[in-house]
Amino acid sequence: MNQTTLSKEEIILRTKRKLFLHQHGEHESIFSGRGMDFREVREYSSDDDIRHLNWKITARVGKPYINTYNETKQIHIVAVYLNSGGISFGEPKPKSDTAREALVSLSYATVHNHDSLSTLFYSESRQQWYPPSRHRAVVDNNFDRASQIESMGEQIEFLNLSKEILQKLKRKSIIFLIGDFWDFGSDVDLGGLADRHELYCIIIRDRAEETLSLRGRYQISDTSSYNSQLLDIDSATATRYATLVEEHDTMLTRHLAKHRISYTKIYTHDDTIDRLARVMRI
Repeated sequence: MNQTTLSKEEIILRTKRKLFLHQHGEHESIFSGRGMDFREVREYSSDDDIRHLNWKITARVGKPYINTYNETKQIHIVAVYLNSGGISFGEPKPKSDTAREALVSLSYATVHNHDSLSTLFYSESRQQWYPPSRHRAVVDNNFDRASQIESMGEQIEFLNLSKEILQKLKRKSIIFLIGDFWDFGSDVDLGGLADRHELYCIIIRDRAEETLSLRGRYQISDTSSYNSQLLDIDSATATRYATLVEEHDTMLTRHLAKHRISYTKIYTHDDTIDRLARVMRI
């Protein structure tokens, strides 16, 4: 289990080990198959990526054939840190630590491959946009900003977020949304954003917030509004809470699947870099 706060240097070291261990070319992008134009179909060899198999021709001729591609323009990555109040929750490690690890790992991997990175720190009351850069300093900046940002009292309005991103991006990009997605509601539509860009959702959670294990009377605080209330938590309350969590996440994942938006859920006790590497190697 990974429940300790990682330094910037530790995040970078783990990223190097996880993401670049099996990389063959010096400048081969971790975002395999992206930023490429189709060239031709040829017979498969053992060095080829099986993800590029042409299944129709393979089935027709009875042996594997693969699509080959030409490299085109550099890939543009956009990392969006969703700074909601809930990101400050977590025990013993807050979700904000996990979100920062994902952000810094993604930032380092992008600039290491000479791709450009833009970063948006977003909440409904505050937005900070960093324009495209391929400079190593962007990794330091993102670590520092994610370490200093105040989350309590903040919330995410996904409809405004989509509009903000669409206004800023003039060319197709790969967008990573990093947050807990508790503010995602049934009125949200990420379809327009997914139609224009390649979209990935990195859902950061703590196990304790998905299963209400407490029993008794507790003072419960809302991390987005600072409102608090004294509540009696019994088995019926815990069951109802679990149902609401399941309904919310079912609604969320169905929406993402509908618009072919890839996602992964990373818990605070997970190895963040390992989980993120699986997404970036899809």
